[in-house]
Amino acid sequence: MRRQSPSILVLAAALALHAAGASAQTTRLLAGSGVTARDDHVDLALDFTCTLRYQTHTPASEGDELRVRLAIGPDCQLPPSAQFAVERLLTGDAVGLVRSIELQPGLAGGAELIVRWNRIEKYVLAPSTGMRGLRIRVQRTGAASRVVVGDELQKPGGFAVNLESSQEKFSDMAVAKAAALLRTPVFVSQREVDGVTWFRLRAGPFDTRREADAALRAARSSYPTAWLGIDDEVEPTTADAGAEVIARAANPARTAETRADAALDARLEEARSALSAKRFDDAITRLTQIVAAEDYLHRVEAAELLGLARERKGQLAQAKATYEDYLRRYPDSPAAARIRSRLQTLRTASLPGRRGTGGGDGATGWSAYGSASQVYRRDDMRLSSAALSRNLTTQNAMLTDVDGLVRRRGERLDFTSRISMGYIKDLMQTGRGDQLRVSSAYVELNDRELGLGTRLGRQSRGMAGISGAFDGLLTNWQWRDNIGFSASAGMPVESTRNGIATNRQFVALGADFANASRSWDTAVYVLGQQYSGEIDRRSVGLESRYIRPGRTLVAMADYDLYFGDLNSVAVLGTLITDSRWTFNFDASRQRSPMLSIRNALIGQPTVAFDDLFVQFTPDEIDQLAADRSASLTQFGLTASHPLGDRGQWTVNLLSSNLSSTPASGGVEAVPSLGRDDALTTELMWNSLLRAGDTQSLALRYQRGGTGTLMSAGIGSRLPLGAGLRLTTRVRADRRTDMPDSGSEWVYVPSLRLDWLHGRSSIEAEAGAELGSRSLPTTSERRTRYFFRLGYRLSLDTRRW
Repeated sequence: MRRQSPSILVLAAALALHAAGASAQTTRLLAGSGVTARDDHVDLALDFTCTLRYQTHTPASEGDELRVRLAIGPDCQLPPSAQFAVERLLTGDAVGLVRSIELQPGLAGGAELIVRWNRIEKYVLAPSTGMRGLRIRVQRTGAASRVVVGDELQKPGGFAVNLESSQEKFSDMAVAKAAALLRTPVFVSQREVDGVTWFRLRAGPFDTRREADAALRAARSSYPTAWLGIDDEVEPTTADAGAEVIARAANPARTAETRADAALDARLEEARSALSAKRFDDAITRLTQIVAAEDYLHRVEAAELLGLARERKGQLAQAKATYEDYLRRYPDSPAAARIRSRLQTLRTASLPGRRGTGGGDGATGWSAYGSASQVYRRDDMRLSSAALSRNLTTQNAMLTDVDGLVRRRGERLDFTSRISMGYIKDLMQTGRGDQLRVSSAYVELNDRELGLGTRLGRQSRGMAGISGAFDGLLTNWQWRDNIGFSASAGMPVESTRNGIATNRQFVALGADFANASRSWDTAVYVLGQQYSGEIDRRSVGLESRYIRPGRTLVAMADYDLYFGDLNSVAVLGTLITDSRWTFNFDASRQRSPMLSIRNALIGQPTVAFDDLFVQFTPDEIDQLAADRSASLTQFGLTASHPLGDRGQWTVNLLSSNLSSTPASGGVEAVPSLGRDDALTTELMWNSLLRAGDTQSLALRYQRGGTGTLMSAGIGSRLPLGAGLRLTTRVRADRRTDMPDSGSEWVYVPSLRLDWLHGRSSIEAEAGAELGSRSLPTTSERRTRYFFRLGYRLSLDTRRW
């Protein structure tokens, strides 16, 4: 046989690698999302098509934008440079939580997930079992939050963001526009300076410096001269359409509330129990009777509870009237600030919503939300060596995505239906062909009075041991304000391109518990799953969260009873110091892939599970499945600190180790590559060159079994006016000490232009990947050019 030239073999391997990467990119990395709302929180579940391992995130726990750094797993089939097309996930979000979800290449390698909220949010993160998903729990502090009467109030905030100053009074339209744009209360203050009257358009007030800083960053793109005011007339002087503020009125004449009444005391306790059990009609009846007793000792408590009961039942107009009456009677009560905040939220919610934000969601009736996008992608590549060169097109496709949601909110029952799907039109004659994928398709019915909800169809949950999407039924029951139960059953979705897979079925039961202040909550679950009639998984697990101002702790564990081993255990924490340092840490140990009887097929010459029983006994198949699952141990620490009002410095240390797997069943052993250590630092600065811009610099050093990587990247996002935004990025990678004794340089420049109009946009991106690789006996050069052109539409909200 004639011996092949090493350069030809290298070129063939490179062709295979990049073709696989292009194929993987056609099928996307983001699979889908799901939003589940509760009284005191909203869960956002994100699914990935392959392993994207959580590393760190910023800001730590609060902001209007969340950035999550992810490591790309080998099953994603991306080339070493990990340069992939920017992906955006559409969300038909009736909750009004998410503005956009975007996945882009990291500035210094890996991937970066960017979630932009519609307003400043407080959140905690937890990766899903199997590292193919992420769940973000957003704390709700608005009208739907649980309120404990008698709780100690936080001291009113002394921070406000000054958006603009003018000698002419701001119009109601200007105030409403600012409130809608920033998704935060906005007011107008008046001040005399050197005999001249100035009007100030202000956002706030805010209780903490962190909230104010986040609002300032969000405001600067639209208000370049915005600045932070501290304890300088933060109290509003005028009401506005976007966030009305109730002025304190003189106490109306009223009967002294000093009479004790044992019967009314008992009725008040019955009302509290009914409210906790979500029997709102019973609670309203009893509280109305109590409030009618003008001289009752505890009338003030009953008046607040009456407003809360009407609010939770969905009687928003009656709730607002009750709160207004409360403030007229008790403007200086300990609960007055809380009532003003709740009333302010209700009035903001009753305004016409911005498109796609879910504003005004408290109103009854039908509503529709939706978004759509089309993107054309083309990738061309040239590979050359001393003996051979070749040009090829690795991608030429049109990607169409739609996400639509229809909802009816009633006095008691809520109905929701959602479908999220995409279609890939392959324009290559030798490509994989057209593909249809469905990430969500379900109907949902919720009874707010009973706290009972049911969802049927294809959906994502990301909890109770369920990783990724599934086709089936999910039922939730909120038995008490702090106790809930769930049950789900169905078929896991291997790929959103596939239909219902009946060869795998699961049943899961879960329970959630929380303390009265909601500073701590825990979820436990049990899950049983079958594959081709055999036991696939039998798991028990828990996830516990501790949340206090300035510190959070999340602990999670999943134990497989069938295999008798831990599937995953992880601890993630955040600490914010008084000196404005933020520390994130995480420690985890996970099986990769997760323990499953299907793992026995890895490396076997068949894809039919039943064929294994011809050659192996059931016990041997169980052992094969366990042998194919390695253990991944990871430790990470991130520290960040703001630099003035516009900059931030972040440094991340990450150490990981993937264990070996033994030889068994004719499958060769896979040795461990040893520990992999990485140090990454990033500097980000806003409004450096001009108002509203963002400049970034990232450096990375990584050393492990696959070699040594040094990477540097710079990025710039520059607003050009009229909705135009220019993003430029350049990254350079240097790899040495590779297993084949080779080394390489990779340069990746890219340019993206976006035109934003409301929540819709047109975008174009072009770039290149220039690489050269040196081996002891040969060398290789590769040049890749990519181009993207597309648009995104956010459809109007319509009510009828």
